[in-house]
Amino acid sequence: MNDTIDLAGLDTDPGLLRFALNGSCVDGPSFETWRRARAFIASEIHRPGTVLDIGCANGFLLRCLQEWSDHPLTPFGIDASAGRTSDVARFFPSQQDRFARLPVERLGEIGAHGLPGTYDFIYWAVWDNYGFDRQDRIDLLRRAYDSVKDDGRLILGFYDRDPETIENKIARIQGLDLGHAIRVSNPDGPQELLRISK
Repeated sequence: MNDTIDLAGLDTDPGLLRFALNGSCVDGPSFETWRRARAFIASEIHRPGTVLDIGCANGFLLRCLQEWSDHPLTPFGIDASAGRTSDVARFFPSQQDRFARLPVERLGEIGAHGLPGTYDFIYWAVWDNYGFDRQDRIDLLRRAYDSVKDDGRLILGFYDRDPETIENKIARIQGLDLGHAIRVSNPDGPQELLRISK
């Protein structure tokens, strides 16, 4: 069952748009600004499958990826915030059991929350304070990669304001030799992705 909110309503409901963007930790002025910054993620989804969003917030990005992707996606998400994970109900009214309050540091416990242990795609918008310059952070990245199914992809998103910070993070990750890593630049903005295929 694909019981999800219709994104067309964002154009006519300013309150819903504000809820969607603010609940995704974005202060953007419009859905179009959001689309230009995030839609290129969907091009990295090369087949149907399951997708886990690490730090899913209110689920708005997952709902958009369902809309933007050429392939059917089954969404799952984890987030450290109880408030954000409860807000998922607005975008996935009958699929709340696919989302859990769980920080990335406890990704190994995902099965205890009723979610699968592996996924076709994992998307992780890498936070500003995650430089992968500490062993514990490197271990988390490896755990995320290990949670990707064969022929799947770990997709890392970078939104730091400082381009040099993004360069340093990507260089460190590429040096870990996790899998076949390809850098993807957003044609409509400064955002960068690193796609690591299994």
